[in-house]
Amino acid sequence: MDAINEPKWQKLREDQDTDGSEKGFCRLPDVVLQHILSFLPTKDAVRTSILSKRWEYLWTSIPNLEFSQGQCKRIHLMEFVERVFSHRDSDIKLFSITCEVLAEAGRIRRWISAAIRRNVKELYFDLNNFKKPFELPHCLFTSASVEKLFLSISCTLRLPTSICFSKLKILHLELITFPDDHSA
Repeated sequence: MDAINEPKWQKLREDQDTDGSEKGFCRLPDVVLQHILSFLPTKDAVRTSILSKRWEYLWTSIPNLEFSQGQCKRIHLMEFVERVFSHRDSDIKLFSITCEVLAEAGRIRRWISAAIRRNVKELYFDLNNFKKPFELPHCLFTSASVEKLFLSISCTLRLPTSICFSKLKILHLELITFPDDHSA
């Protein structure tokens, strides 16, 4: 009696097609994947890190960081932004945040400083519920990279005595009050 050859089953990796070749997104170079991720909200781009080892750190180089409190708790957003900045290793094109601040003004200053160190070009801040007058970090006012600055901050804003925005093209201020005539 002839022996019947049983088919051999071979387990494929998730990123392989039935012929063993890589499929879909896996064939694309990292720079293309990062470009695709740049169109996603930051939260979703970070979520892609669970897809595979290759995707684990792709999000750390996306050029746009956009955060909005939306329905999440303020403290969760604050912690998420901290984690994202702790993993950043490349320049930032755009940094945008919309949230309530309350007593976390120090965090906002740290994030602005971190974005400036990464040569940010566009800053958008829609912040409310400050408890005290707010001072932006001095490095913002001497930045050689900021081209667009949008501040919608319901607070009293203290400014330094000298300001030098060498590349600033657009400045938009909303809801800001200044403590005296010298600051305006």
